[in-house]
Amino acid sequence: MVEVNEALIRKVAALSMLKLEESELKDYVRSIAGILGHVEQLSSVNTDGVEPLLYG
Repeated sequence: MVEVNEALIRKVAALSMLKLEESELKDYVRSIAGILGHVEQLSSVNTDGVEPLLYG
């Protein structure tokens, strides 16, 4: 997993043309790290034999 730190958040913000205050960085680091942690947890779930669910 990618390490989420203030440098990464600054880079993503710059690429996204977002202006973040220094006081916001720690909150964004915590939030993004949490989201990626949940995604990593979902990725580790064994779905062998589970039929895809389609809505249409």
